[in-house]
Amino acid sequence: MIGECENSKDKACLIAVLELDKTNAVIINQKIIQTLTNLNKGEINNKNLKLVILDGAPYAVKVGKLLKSIFEVLKHVTCFCHMLHRIYEFIRSVNKRLDYFIAEFKIFFIKNKVNKEECKTKCSVSLPNFSIVTR
Repeated sequence: MIGECENSKDKACLIAVLELDKTNAVIINQKIIQTLTNLNKGEINNKNLKLVILDGAPYAVKVGKLLKSIFEVLKHVTCFCHMLHRIYEFIRSVNKRLDYFIAEFKIFFIKNKVNKEECKTKCSVSLPNFSIVTR
């Protein structure tokens, strides 16, 4: 999500990282609204949220439509994520050392239970049970 953040002194900031048990349009929409409400101390200015970048999955398109009904100036971009994914895949196919690094990284974090638990403890976010290359 991209918009104006009066509470931040920096130009860019991470607002939230959420781990969802289920993924559907209603849950994601509720989490976005809840996060923005918490950020703005209970108030939402419907002109603050300007851009949401999601993938092209049907639930993501629904989220975009739901948010556009609330936020007047919102633009919903779906193809950006897929474009980045294709670029990353191309870079991996051309650069074998990078591909090897990613494979070793997966072994270090995903397949090693000790490292996985340490990451979960320090970051308060658990790693997925499967590897996501472009994450």
